[in-house]
Formats: sequence, structure tokens, C-alpha cells
Amino acid sequence: MKKALIILASVVFLVLILLFTLPYFFKDDIKAAIDKELASSVNADINFELENFSVSLFPNFPNLTVGIEDLSVIGRDDFAGKVLFSTTNLEVEVNLKKILFDGETSIQGLLLENPHIWIKVLANGKANYDIAISSEEEVEETEEVADESEPLTFSIEHWQIINGDVTYDDETIPFVLEITALNHTGSGDFSLTVFDMDTQSEATLATVSYDGVEYIKNRHLVADAVLSMDLEQYKFTFKDNEFKLNDFTIGMNGWFSMPEEGYDMDLAITSKDNSFKSILSLIPAMYATDFEGLKASGTVDFNTSLKGMYTDEKMPAFNVHLGINDGMFQYPDLPTAVSNVQMKLDIDNADGNIDNTKVDLSKFHMELGKNPIDAMLKVGNLIDYPVETSISARLNFAELLQMFPMEGTELKGQLDANLQAKGVYDTVNYTIPASGAINLTSFYYADQEYLPQGMEIPKAVTTFTPENIVLETFDMKIASSDLSATGKLSNYLKYALSPNETLHGSLSISSKQLLIDELMPETEEETTEEVVETDTTATDYSYAAIEVPKDIDFVMDANLAKIVYDGLTLNNAKGKIIVRDGVLTMDNLSTSTLGGSIVFNGTYNTQELRKPTFDMKLGVKSISIQESFNSFNTVQQLAPVAKNVAGDVSTEFALSGLIDSTMMPVYNTLNGGGLLNVKEAALSGKLAEGITKFTSKGGKNSLALQDIAMNVHIEDGKVNVDPFDVTIDGHKSTVAGSTSLDGSLDYTVKTSIPAGQVGEQVNAALNKFTGSKKEPSSEIKVNLGITGKYDSPKVSLLGSDSKDAVKEQVTKAAVDKAQELIKDKISEDIPVTKDEAVAKAQEEADKILADAQKKADQVKKEAKNTADQIRAESKVQAEKLIKDAGSNPFKKEAAKVAAKKLTDEGEKKATTVEKEGQKQADNIMAKAQEQSDAVLKKTGSK
Repeated sequence: MKKALIILASVVFLVLILLFTLPYFFKDDIKAAIDKELASSVNADINFELENFSVSLFPNFPNLTVGIEDLSVIGRDDFAGKVLFSTTNLEVEVNLKKILFDGETSIQGLLLENPHIWIKVLANGKANYDIAISSEEEVEETEEVADESEPLTFSIEHWQIINGDVTYDDETIPFVLEITALNHTGSGDFSLTVFDMDTQSEATLATVSYDGVEYIKNRHLVADAVLSMDLEQYKFTFKDNEFKLNDFTIGMNGWFSMPEEGYDMDLAITSKDNSFKSILSLIPAMYATDFEGLKASGTVDFNTSLKGMYTDEKMPAFNVHLGINDGMFQYPDLPTAVSNVQMKLDIDNADGNIDNTKVDLSKFHMELGKNPIDAMLKVGNLIDYPVETSISARLNFAELLQMFPMEGTELKGQLDANLQAKGVYDTVNYTIPASGAINLTSFYYADQEYLPQGMEIPKAVTTFTPENIVLETFDMKIASSDLSATGKLSNYLKYALSPNETLHGSLSISSKQLLIDELMPETEEETTEEVVETDTTATDYSYAAIEVPKDIDFVMDANLAKIVYDGLTLNNAKGKIIVRDGVLTMDNLSTSTLGGSIVFNGTYNTQELRKPTFDMKLGVKSISIQESFNSFNTVQQLAPVAKNVAGDVSTEFALSGLIDSTMMPVYNTLNGGGLLNVKEAALSGKLAEGITKFTSKGGKNSLALQDIAMNVHIEDGKVNVDPFDVTIDGHKSTVAGSTSLDGSLDYTVKTSIPAGQVGEQVNAALNKFTGSKKEPSSEIKVNLGITGKYDSPKVSLLGSDSKDAVKEQVTKAAVDKAQELIKDKISEDIPVTKDEAVAKAQEEADKILADAQKKADQVKKEAKNTADQIRAESKVQAEKLIKDAGSNPFKKEAAKVAAKKLTDEGEKKATTVEKEGQKQADNIMAKAQEQSDAVLKKTGSK
């Protein structure tokens, strides 16, 4: 017995050892198999670290559990750098018995923790999930790998998703579905052909939109469903199920199948909770505001059905019924109820032909306290639209405060609406007999948080005819701002009833004063700061860009006496704004501002929404340069020098490029140019100080500029300035150069200055070479180089003209000094020979070369230090990007890509600085050699 216990204990101990160690025998093989399979079959970057890969028997013994933490899939080509899928933990349960004895890998379970799934289909049909390698060569390679590896079967029995986010964005439909906080479990034996699949899900439907219209936003979803799965026929039958959206619960009966020619279905959907309160939960504002305490009564009858095939040419027959009987709701602590809600709506299509759809809203009535609203609508078909409709409402807005919780809101005024239409759609004139009017009188609205200053509309009148909707009167006042408008919309019925039609309109607006700042909420300033910091060189320009509608033809005439925005005052703003074919056009939009005037002509084009563009022509007359810098971000980016220039500029300037998601220019796409004219100006700041050290005796902190006619070209965001003549402090000068996107300056200033007026830097150079503090009598040609950034410019003496001037002074001084030595020696009765004069000149020439070598070495040293600093800064910023991304796999992968780009750009800039330093050093030595040779030549030694 004792021996048997020892043997049993030994066996148990051996089994435990195997349970711990056996997975590690397979770990490397499994990792290698995964890498090989992915490399041969997937056109995407699959990222995970070996140390995050685990294999264990314990979680699902006797099955093997393979785990991968921090897994991500990054797209390529059109989706390069975009995270298609990521998860903090992926666990796959594999049947160990089949691995060991049957030679196949069988997946039976799956766990995803914190998955982020992004499914994107572009307008051209290309999908980001289509990452399978499909070329013949790759297929052959995949087949070879498959032959060498173990077979893989998919007989999953259970799965779980914890806290997942899913986005489906299909531009071909166009349809967007966003699901957040998804928790899902499911079970079913996929090794069988026919089986029941049991699922439980809970999530937030963040967005459901179709063709730009958002139908569902932030609804809580709970779904429990059992489906009979027929994988051979691809037919799925709903059994026990319940779907709950907020508090509205429905059930589904029937089936859905996927034959080759399309989708076939026979589905019936009915409401399970018939209370009026349940359907109120679908209204976001009501569900978010004390919904539990809401008192409600009444019943709801909802059902819909879909039956038939859905293909590219056909849709299933359908009907929708919604009935509300005796609905009522009242918020707690409010005295008045919304009552007598009655509704009967039927939408019916018997044959799947959309033209044969009938709409019958036979009843709609509700009473907001003592304010009734009535409506009815009947449409016989969608061909000639036999229609009968009427809407009548009379609302006292002040009474609404007794029915709806609107704390901090002041509301009053009267609305009267009476609209009728009856007849058949006239396909020639595109009209339906219609009449009516909407009158708004003595309206006032104020909100403590959003509109504390209050909005007043004394009167607004809109009338309806078969041809037009006419805004006859509209007057509005907000604080000290006012706006009046009149206009009309035409072709509105055809636009509403027929696809691919255009809504035409015109509007005239006028105002004595619009103070935009007082119309904005206080938080707007914080938003503006964030916008300024947005990366304006990104390539994804349009994810939030404002789209100009392609189906609207609208002309607005504006006559605004005064507009004030962010400290900028625009007087007498006049002109036209035209919206047409996806393009917004400014036509002679003129205004007086910044001490002068500006005329805008140009376009904002969103016909290609992924890359919206602008193309502007500006006529500027005598506006303040400094104030334009303070007012316009584009001036700050392209012409930082304007910050310290006092004066006025006039120009005819063109500028075009791409617009980013914050409606700001993408600076590295800007192209344009024009002639800038400045009569008189003053330049101050560090740049002026740097220049005057060379051009003004004693130095100054400002420069007087006159008669500037500057021709500017902008290419991909780089500002290039053609050589132009300008008077600087009374000296005729020539300036040329460029400003790069990163703010780097590269300019030359050529000027001639009387020797007695040159700055200390030029005098120092002369004294260094001549050994004399005596001022030369000739005029000095000074050639300055301006580099660095505008906030820390570097001004240096460079170029052949400046060196020649110094060389001439040095040569003359050396000869004069040699002659003085000869005279001294003669006076001392010491014989002086030509060899002695040559030797003295050689000494001076050697000194020129030695001093130049020191300067060249210093230039190279400074260049290297600057380059090393650039590399170090880019490395620190790159590391910070990755660190700030935290553990979020989306941010982490994106940060790695951005960090690499940052370090690459840093290395490129550093190399450029080093090369430029070497070039300057070589130039210094070459010019010094010329000066040395000239000194020797004067004595006849060379």
C-alpha cells in the first residue's frame, strides 16, 4: 500500500511538472509558425513582442491556451500607419489532444480584452480589412508554407469580448457605425453544420449614421439572442431573443440567409414593452434628464417586417407601423404635462419597388399644456407624389418652461404655423399646390451657460408657395449686435422629393454691428488655443473639414457696417458669397481694416473632401504690417518678421493650398506670391540689432526702411524673396533670401556704408587685419548673411563684396606700414632691402591665414554643436511622444511612427547644418587665401 501511494504521488508530481513545462516546448514552435503564416498571407504589420507571448495548460485544461498581450495590426498602402486592430490581451484556446495525436491545430475558444477594431471602406471600394496576400507568387508561397505547417481548423465553441470598441465606416454606402464599451459572450459549436449560437451583448451605440444623417447617438444597447445557424445554407433563424435600446425593447422572429445572388429574409420585429415611456427613452434629451423620475402613461404599438431579396437592383417588401394612444408625460417638480399624444403612422411597400411606397400619417396630435400641435400626411406613391398634408401649431414659448426642465433658461414669444398642401406633383414645374406661413413674434431666448447675453427676434415671417419658401422678414439682436435678412428658397419640393436635385436660394443680410466675440461662449478661447497648436503638416486633412454641399446653389449678398472679432475690426464689409457645386466662392468681398482695405476673391473647394483646397486672391491697400501679424495666423507662420515691422503694406497677392481639419492652411502645401510695396517702415527687435552691429556705428535697436518693392514666391510653404532694392538707414541696399517652414532664415543683405559709419563688427574685422585703429577713408561694401530662427537670428559678415572691401583696406594698410618701416630704418641709417619688405608682407599674409583658420574652425565647431543639439532635441521629443502615448496601443503605434519621422527629420536638419558649416569654413579660408596672395603681390613677392 505504501509503495502504491509512493508511485501515485510520483505520477502526480510528474504530471504537474509536465503541466508546467510542456507548454514551453511548444512556445517557440507556435511563435515561429504564427510569424511564418502571417508573413506569407497578410499584407499588414502585425506587432507583438516575444515576451508578451505565452502558452499555458492551466486556464482551460486539458486544452492549450495561447496568449498574446499588446497585439496590434497596422495597415499599409492607403491605410499606412492606421491601427486596424489592437487588443491588450488575446487568448486562443486550442485542443491539445488534436495537436498531439491528430496532427491538427483546432481553435475552440477566443478571448479579446480591450479590443479596438476599425473597419474602413473607401469610396473606391478598397477596404482596410482586405489584407490577404493574393498575387500568384504569394499564393504559391503561402501554399508551400501551408504544406509544411500543421493544418488549422476552426471549431470554436465559445468566445468573449471585454470592453471593446468597434467602428465601421463605409464610404460606398455611406454608413457609419460606432460601438463603444462592448461586452459580449457567445457559444456554439462551429464544428457542426447546424447548431444553435447563444450570444449576450451590452454596449453603447455611439453613432449610427447614413448619408451624413445621424439616426442614433449614444444609446445603450442590450442584446440577448439565440440563433439557429445553418452554415451549409448560410441561413440564420432567430429563436429566443430580446434587443433593448435604452428602455425600448423589441423582439425579432424569422430568418435571414445569404445566397450567392444577394440577401434573402423574412423578418418580423415587434415591440415587447408597449409603454409610451419606453419610446420616450429614445429621445436623448429626455433620457439624459431625470428619466427615472419622469411620470408617463399611454401605450405604444410598434411593428415592422422585411420580406424578400435584397440585391443591387431590388429590395425586400416592407412595412412599418407606429401607434401611440393617450400618451402623456410630466417631469417631476414641474406643474404642466405634455398630454393627449396621439399618433398613427403606416409606411407600406408591398412589392419591394421603392416607387410604390405609401406613407400614411393619418393622425398626429399633442398638447403642450394649452398649446396644440396637429399634423397629417398622406403620400400615395413616390412617382407623382399624390400628397395631402397639413400642419398647424400655436406655441407660447414661455409656457414651455412649465413642461421641460430648462434651468437657467429664459424663453418667451409666440409661434403661429399653418401649412397645407394637396394635389399631385407637377413634374413639369416641379411644384405641389402648397400654401401657408410661419410667424414668430416677440421671441426672446437666454441661457446662463450658452447665451447669457440673450437673443431677441422681434419679428420673423416665412411664407410658402408651390414655387418658393420666402423669408419676408427677419430681425435679430444679440446684446449689441444686430442682423436683418430677407431671402428665398426655390426648387425646394423637387429637392426634397427627387435624388440628385439642387436647392436654389438667395439671401441678403445686413447689420449695423456684429461683435462676434460677444456671441461666443467663454470656452471658445480655450478651443482656439488648441486649434493653433494643431499639426498643420499632417496628411489626413479632412476628417472634420466643413463640407460645402454639392446640391445647393446659394448666393448671399452681405452689407455689414462693422464686424469685430478677436480684436480685429472690419468696417463696411460688402460682397457676395456663393455656394455652388461643392465650392464656396468669395466674389469681391471687400472690407476696411487695419488702417487700410482688403478685397477677397477666391474659392474654398470640397469637391474632393479628403483634400479640401483654397485659392485666394487678395487686394491689399495700406494695411498695418504689425497688426496683420497679430490678426492672421498665416502671416505669423510665413512672415514672422512682420511682428517687429512698423509700417503699411500694399499688395496684389495670390495664395492656394490645402485646408486641414481645423480649417487652417496646411502650410507645406501653400503656393502663391505677389509684389509687396512698402513706402516707409521701421524694423526693430533682435534682427535689427544684429544688422546694425555691422551697418551703424555704435549699433541701434531699429532700422529705417524705405521704398520696398518685394517680389515674393511661395513654394510648398517656403517663402522665397527675389533680390529687391531698399534704403536701409539711408543706405541703398539689396536684400534676397527665404524663410523655411520651420522658421529658418536664409537671407543676404548687400549694402555700401561710408567707412567712418560702419558698425563695430566691421571695424573689428578691419582692425584685426591692419593692426590699426585708424578709420579707412573709403566706402565699405558690406555683405551680410542672416540665418537661424527669427526669434534668435544670426547675422554674420560674408560674401565676396565684403571680403574684397576688407581685403582692399588690409592690403593698403600693409603696404603703408611697410613704407613706414622703410622710412624709419632710413632715418636710423639702417639699410632697408626689398627682401625685408617682402618678409614683413609675408608676416602679415600669414597672420591673415592664421586668423581665418581660427574663424573657420570656430564656424565648424558651432555648426557641430548646433547639429548635436538638434539631434539631442529630436531624440528627447521622440522619446516623449512614445512615453506620452502610455499603454494605449493605438496611440503607442502612432507615436512610434511619429517619433521615427521626428528623429529622421532631426538627423536631416543636423546634417544640413554641418554641411553648411563646412561650406562657410571653406569660403572663409578661400577668401583669406585671396587676401594673403594680394598682400604678397603688392610687394612683388608673388
